[in-house]
Amino acid sequence: MVDFVVIICVICIMSPDDWAGVWLWRVSGGRRWSASGERSRRRASVQSVHRVKDRLLQSNPILEVGHVRRSVRRWRRDQSVKKNISKLQKAQNLLARVVTCSPQSCSPRTLLQQLHWLPIKHHIDFKIANITFRTLHSSQPAYLLSSLHACHSTRSLRLSTTNLLSAPFVRTSFGARSFSVAAPKIWNSVPLSLRTCTSPDTFRRHLKTHYCQQAFHSSGLS
Repeated sequence: MVDFVVIICVICIMSPDDWAGVWLWRVSGGRRWSASGERSRRRASVQSVHRVKDRLLQSNPILEVGHVRRSVRRWRRDQSVKKNISKLQKAQNLLARVVTCSPQSCSPRTLLQQLHWLPIKHHIDFKIANITFRTLHSSQPAYLLSSLHACHSTRSLRLSTTNLLSAPFVRTSFGARSFSVAAPKIWNSVPLSLRTCTSPDTFRRHLKTHYCQQAFHSSGLS
């Protein structure tokens, strides 16, 4: 009876840390447990985890958490841009049906060609190329002109007559959408006869004809 009372008293006065020590002692098979020993075992476990992580990163750097997160964010931005362009294209197709009073079954490609409307993707390239032309010929605005640099090469003298622009190298798709990168790429894709044009009206008219041929004779619309 006395032993039972003593056990009850011990149970009542034991703290949670004491119970944790008893549990660790029981798990360890009755071996002596101490806080310093537990800290040493945890430190050794953490060090082993870091060693395994370093070996994995050396064999396959793409497993780095930061790299994976950046890749996911970059993929989401690309998908967001494509989704926005798709939504704008659907709105343009709907507006073309309203203007022409056409049924739902009518092809949006035929309606846009009938109205001489450029699709959204080609219209963006048309605007950027037009802004680049005006910036190069008027030297205004200055902040856009500072982003455009002529392409010079000592290997070929033909580049001096092609009116090409140099596009800086970027690692991300977000940086590729900047004016200093997108404008030279779009400008260099324009035919030489348009790049050497001097009249703004002539350039704009022939540029729209060029993108209309790309949109309606090369690819379809969604």
